[in-house]
Amino acid sequence: MTRFADPLFLFLLLLIPLLIWQYIAKAGARQGSILFSDLGLVKKGRPGSARLFPHLPIVLRAAALLLLILALARPQSGSTFREITSRGVDIMMCLDTSTSMEGMDLKPNRLEAAKVVSDAFVKARPNDRIGLVVFAGIALTKCPLTTDHNALINLMNSVEIGETQANGTAIGDAVATCINRLKKAPGKNRIIILLTDGRNNVGELTPQTAAKLAKAMGIKIYAIGVGTTGDVPYPFKDELGRIRIIMGREPIDEKTLTEIAEETGGLAFRAEDNASLEEVYNRINTMEKHEIKTREFSQYTELYTYFLWPGLLLLLVEFILTRTFLRELP
Repeated sequence: MTRFADPLFLFLLLLIPLLIWQYIAKAGARQGSILFSDLGLVKKGRPGSARLFPHLPIVLRAAALLLLILALARPQSGSTFREITSRGVDIMMCLDTSTSMEGMDLKPNRLEAAKVVSDAFVKARPNDRIGLVVFAGIALTKCPLTTDHNALINLMNSVEIGETQANGTAIGDAVATCINRLKKAPGKNRIIILLTDGRNNVGELTPQTAAKLAKAMGIKIYAIGVGTTGDVPYPFKDELGRIRIIMGREPIDEKTLTEIAEETGGLAFRAEDNASLEEVYNRINTMEKHEIKTREFSQYTELYTYFLWPGLLLLLVEFILTRTFLRELP
């Protein structure tokens, strides 16, 4: 960067046109006429460069004034540095991939709707480390905590129903898997976003026990129950391989979701359509803001000497010329 530390002195540059105008006016007033008896003397007059030589002092004076004014304005060069300290949040997203997530009460289905809002959530938090656990009858780490959000989003988009190849809904084991990924995270802010549409029916650990472990480690759980309360259309493949739509119902254990969220200082939500699911993630995004501190400092080098000394030198040359070679006779 280049700047002037005292830019108000630049207004003095207006003196230069005034100086030149005054010189021209004075020169015109002093101009006279001399009678010659022979025009041959005119033909032998001085060349153009010699005629311009008497104007050299004003040129030197104007240039010196320009340089001295720039020196007064203190030109500087240097750099501005910005130091950003970001305290991000470590987040494990815990996504149910059991067959009930094919429910079509959310469009196109519960799982795909969850992937869309999770994608937007990740993009809105560039400074956080985020990971992904998928679960049904068992829980698997799809992506550990990472700041490579493009890789995370690609893995999230590849999630499919039945990916764990185990039937059931192991909420307790899924939460425990998330805790295992978060327990060594250095940050103080650690959360689990659990999304499910069922109730815990398999696994080695109950959701309540997993919540107590999370609380002991300072990990907060946000639990989201997704799906409507009534009958829901599900795709069903018959014996001939044809896809048919049948009506079914998968009860959500809202009581358990509320218990495990409140145990850890988090919240439980219910999302019955795409809009409400998006609103839930927006609320979590707002509540779990990270802190960013910015410090800015600058380092500049003074450049006025590059203008000051040449300006003084030009003044000295102008002074010598006007008192020697270009001295004016009275």
